[in-house]
Amino acid sequence: MPAESASFLSALLALAAMFLGLSIVVQIVQEVWKFLSSSKSKAYEMVLADTLGPWARQIFRPEVSADLQVRGPAQLWRRRPRGRVQPLSKGQLLEALERTLPAWHQRTLKALGLETQLNADHSSPSWDRFVHDLLDAPPDSPGFRTAQDVVRFVARWAGVPEKLLGAQPLALKLGDLQFPKGFSPDAMLKAFRVEFLPQVVSAEQRSEQLTRNFEFSYKRRNLRQTFTISLLTAVFLNLPVERLYRRATAVPPGEAMAIAERTMALYQQQRGATPADSLTRQRIEHVANQALAAAGAGDQHVDYAISVSRIRELWAEGKGWALFRFLAVCLMTALLTSFGAPFWNDIAGTLQRLQKGAPPPAKPTEAEA
Repeated sequence: MPAESASFLSALLALAAMFLGLSIVVQIVQEVWKFLSSSKSKAYEMVLADTLGPWARQIFRPEVSADLQVRGPAQLWRRRPRGRVQPLSKGQLLEALERTLPAWHQRTLKALGLETQLNADHSSPSWDRFVHDLLDAPPDSPGFRTAQDVVRFVARWAGVPEKLLGAQPLALKLGDLQFPKGFSPDAMLKAFRVEFLPQVVSAEQRSEQLTRNFEFSYKRRNLRQTFTISLLTAVFLNLPVERLYRRATAVPPGEAMAIAERTMALYQQQRGATPADSLTRQRIEHVANQALAAAGAGDQHVDYAISVSRIRELWAEGKGWALFRFLAVCLMTALLTSFGAPFWNDIAGTLQRLQKGAPPPAKPTEAEA
């Protein structure tokens, strides 16, 4: 009975080491894929449109976010902004959204922001220049209607009677748009944002929700990628879970321990590597070969499970059920591999201690922590 128990533990240890090796391979492939496809940028763009609306995609226009973009993975030089936008902070996002506004809205924000910083009880020369340009906007210019809306807004704050604001175009002078006594530029700036920038105000209020949505969406995207890569690996390397289990039961206890130690050491090595190191071709080949060797339980050759021609042959021979069963078992392999390398490393470590008969590691004391 003890021998059977030891044999069962050895099989489980070898199986955990195999799944750890597969998880390492999947992790490397996924890291490369995320780098080449700019996965984080795409997830952020999708969540931004889902949370704030499709109009928020305007911030990805080159003329708006040129200074926020980074080069793509295959972009060696940059003649024009065509890179990707990484997740933005709250301030960066609001600034980028404000750049999508009409020109007069942007100039009004800038002028009111300067008045708020000056904190004076009267109009500054910069405000007078802004109002002068605002009133001199040509009637045939593209932004004339926007300029008239801004003039009406400022006139209300300046105390101009409402009956004078119905004319088109407005017949006002520079002296009509001066700040009254006790004027608060900050209150006027807030009112302007609420009236003319409701979408930006909404984005400011929902910035925390946007961050949570992005974190959730990115995790879900990573899990979907992990499962897809795991399934493709299981199918094209002929590694259904039943085949892995048969290999695990055929491994002697000493070799199972050696495979577990080698794979766990490989995991620790990969875990301590920087992203730049893990993306080099030599490192990818080295880690992938060792992980696949561990998953194959010492086999020197991993045969491909199936090809397009083989699928056609099975289907023509009426063996569609065998093909379906193979894919179903590979789905189980993909599901177990999707648990991740940390999970299988912990399982392998626990089984290794049970195999050796060693006590579990003591928890660190408060002083050691």
